Amino acid sequence: MTQLDRILEYFKTYRTLTSLEAVTKLGCTRLAARVLELERRGYIFSRKWVKVKNRFGDNVRVIEYRYIGKLEIVA
Repeated sequence: MTQLDRILEYFKTYRTLTSLEAVTKLGCTRLAARVLELERRGYIFSRKWVKVKNRFGDNVRVIEYRYIGKLEIVA
């Protein structure tokens, strides 16, 4: 299973993912790039800024990606 497969499965299960969660839960340091790859394959995501606490307890803002679904082309 590739990193991209793991990320997609995570999205299908939990619907949302931040870059901070991607690093700690999936070992992915370039979530934005992986989401772009998925979008090029027809998957749809929304983005919003959210506040989370970093490992030092400081409030920081990160992008939260929300899995919407896969674009289906109907002929």
